[in-house]
Amino acid sequence: MLIKIRRRGVGQAIVIMALAMVAICGMLALAIDAGRLYFQRRLMQDAVDSGSLAGAQSLVGTSSNPNGQPNYALYYALDDTFAVFNQNPANNDPTSSFYTAPVNNTVTDTQGGYTV
Repeated sequence: MLIKIRRRGVGQAIVIMALAMVAICGMLALAIDAGRLYFQRRLMQDAVDSGSLAGAQSLVGTSSNPNGQPNYALYYALDDTFAVFNQNPANNDPTSSFYTAPVNNTVTDTQGGYTV
């Protein structure tokens, strides 16, 4: 009777080890994927940090202009904004006379079905 019990339990270790190996391989794959994602996130953050530092350095003041160059920042912001709509921004320089460029654009929203 003892021999019959022993013979029924012979293959149990192989099944348990096979299931454990599948689980261990799955955990290893998740660990590798998580490490790769963290590495990519770190690379992207380094690129963003480098870009922001380069932008800040380009706007730092010099001895001739101690306030930095906020006009460049405003120029680039307006240039990017108005380039989308092919418009010319108003040239309101306080040292000269004021004038405003004419704007005649129609923006159509194809998703909403209306025209602005």
